[in-house]
Amino acid sequence: MIKIQHQGCFSQAVSGEGKEYAFATVAEEFQNPNSAMFFCSVPLWSVLLITLAILSECSVAAAVAPLSDCYSLDKENYLFDFTSSIGREFRYEDQDHSMYVLRFCKDVFVEKGLTRLNNGRFSPIYFSSTTSHIDFVQEYRNGDLSGCEHQGYDYGGRTTVVSIICGSCPGVASCKDPDGCICSVTPNSDKCLQNVVLAVNFCQRGPHVFSGFTVGFSPRGKEVVENGMAHWGYDSGHVDYSFVTDQSRVYLYLTARSSEANNIGKPSFKVYPEEGLSVQLDGTASNGIPPTTESPTILQIDWRCEKKANLPYLVNVTIPVEGYDPVVFTLGKHCDYKQEKEKSGSNAWATFGVLSSILMVGLLIFCCAGFQYKTRVENRHGLDALPGFGVFTKCIEAVSGDSNGYAPADEAVNTTGPSRNVQRSSDGGYGAV
Repeated sequence: MIKIQHQGCFSQAVSGEGKEYAFATVAEEFQNPNSAMFFCSVPLWSVLLITLAILSECSVAAAVAPLSDCYSLDKENYLFDFTSSIGREFRYEDQDHSMYVLRFCKDVFVEKGLTRLNNGRFSPIYFSSTTSHIDFVQEYRNGDLSGCEHQGYDYGGRTTVVSIICGSCPGVASCKDPDGCICSVTPNSDKCLQNVVLAVNFCQRGPHVFSGFTVGFSPRGKEVVENGMAHWGYDSGHVDYSFVTDQSRVYLYLTARSSEANNIGKPSFKVYPEEGLSVQLDGTASNGIPPTTESPTILQIDWRCEKKANLPYLVNVTIPVEGYDPVVFTLGKHCDYKQEKEKSGSNAWATFGVLSSILMVGLLIFCCAGFQYKTRVENRHGLDALPGFGVFTKCIEAVSGDSNGYAPADEAVNTTGPSRNVQRSSDGGYGAV
């Protein structure tokens, strides 16, 4: 059976029996407004035929996700989705002629005469039982406070703990009701806490879930995938959970139990429609580095709109896990306009480094060749043999205004004699110097 959810002209299809499909309109004519209007105006049977045709072309990996909060994982981490059983009613009459009524995944109440006491409303906190003959445990909390203001379980009113057995009650061949029955009800002394044993016949094992695995938009975040299962909105690419055109890069953080982190493989993706959106995966997660709770890995998704589209693109990301069903989630991307390619800063720095290296090597060769030429041909030595040193000294003299600057070796004069003449007095005597 296929369940189709419509959001305007945007549709998503999810099939039962462990398979799901997420799709966008792949036909090129569906990307223009006129065809979209035609698609919305066709009869329902035509829409179904088109949907089936699209599903046959655009099937992707199934996202492991329950259809509601009414689910559980068994001891081996297999998913049991009880969504189709929400509201099923089970009754049990005790010795005091009190009728206990359990509405599965809704509430528990007790009827006695004209009195009705609410013994708890369903709390979506499932966990597998450690007892051998008990498969799952449910809790129904926040019931009536009558008589339980100071004695209630967790001070939250009447509470019921339901232990679920897949099959029949212990010591009983089968229940009269084909769906199951309540085996026993054990209230505590103040009747504010009750323990109910329920046997059901609608346990159907689903996918093998990689529990403890999370994917989020922040380190140790759980917005996309929690406990190995995709959240609603990211399981089939809901249009309300799509990203805007300007966001050309998305960072996802992956965490898992360190004991099983090595079972995680490299992510892969598929885009629907296949043309019009350029997608690349990068980051430590894309290289297959195992994530842990202490050291999350990063999956960087770079996507760029190559053309304008009326419907959002769907990017189906699949993360394989050895021994488990793959972790699958879908991200949507709007393309309201064509995006230009971003200039990479790393490429610019690499070009600058190469040019700088070439310039440094060229200057070194020029200096060595000039030094050899001036030493052997012009017979210069020391600093005079350095290329450009004469020009450098003249610039220094021009700036400082000193006329008695550095003189080359070949232009040097004999400085052993007196630097200036000593004038004698007119009378022939020696004057003071």
